[in-house]
Amino acid sequence: MPEPSTLYGTSPITIVVDVIGVNGVATSGQATGMVTKDSKTSLSSPGSATIVNNRPVENNAWIFDPNSDRSRLYRR
Repeated sequence: MPEPSTLYGTSPITIVVDVIGVNGVATSGQATGMVTKDSKTSLSSPGSATIVNNRPVENNAWIFDPNSDRSRLYRR
């Protein structure tokens, strides 16, 4: 697992968010994940991405809402 680090200046970074259930029980239906929004950052979620930093991702299974008070991820 990567270690936290500090970034100064303007540079692109990559973030992978794991959304997991806390009670260990399989779920169905819609799921919502929240990412704390910071006015100094701009997040995006390319729907066509399948690999990010050598990790498989399912961006096409999520709807990303960058215009909400907090950035939200909705399971399709």
